[in-house]
Amino acid sequence: MGKRQIAGFRDEPPVVLVTEAGLAEGAPGAAAALACAAAGRTRTSLLIDLCGRTPRRALLTSSLADELAGSLRKQIACGQAAARGRVCFLGMDVTVGPLETAVAAIAVAHLRRNAVVVLVEGAYLCDVIDDLPSVTGVLLQADPREEAETAKAIKGLRERGTPFEVLTHRLGWEAERRASYGSLPPDAPDGLSPALACRLLGSWSVLEERTAVGLGEPRQKGMR
Repeated sequence: MGKRQIAGFRDEPPVVLVTEAGLAEGAPGAAAALACAAAGRTRTSLLIDLCGRTPRRALLTSSLADELAGSLRKQIACGQAAARGRVCFLGMDVTVGPLETAVAAIAVAHLRRNAVVVLVEGAYLCDVIDDLPSVTGVLLQADPREEAETAKAIKGLRERGTPFEVLTHRLGWEAERRASYGSLPPDAPDGLSPALACRLLGSWSVLEERTAVGLGEPRQKGMR
């Protein structure tokens, strides 16, 4: 369904956008789960929430996530950065103004060799793709009851040549909760499919070496 050339297999860390089609629910959980899949013992990841939610630092955090949050607050004067588990969360509102802060945050994360996941509302997806540098893929949270909106979103991504994956089921409640704390294991049974995460993150997935998904392999529908 999606274009197979996922740019996360390059040397540069990936920048993956996560959004919903129509009234589909679950994009925030999917974004957090994908960020968890890119964060391990030797690296963190950055989750930028463009929907206006402000994160709070969790009690349990990794030193790498804390360091990235500190760098973001210091270098781009962004007080909405907070470490949660293995992931650094950054909140801002895409409707308030231009995306210079998000662009700067991505630059800081890439300097530290960290993958970036960006949560954005579907209405702003095309604008964000145009404004953010080096978008390597999109994860589209879909709902079987929203077939028309899903088809519309897919058509737009194909026309732009943007690689994408479609998630047709919402993650489990427990998986979403643990992901929101940056602590969801990348191979959790009710989380994202490791194969899906590897296609979006490439070598930046902590499970990439174990799953070794090829670019030409068939896609599974409705992966969870």
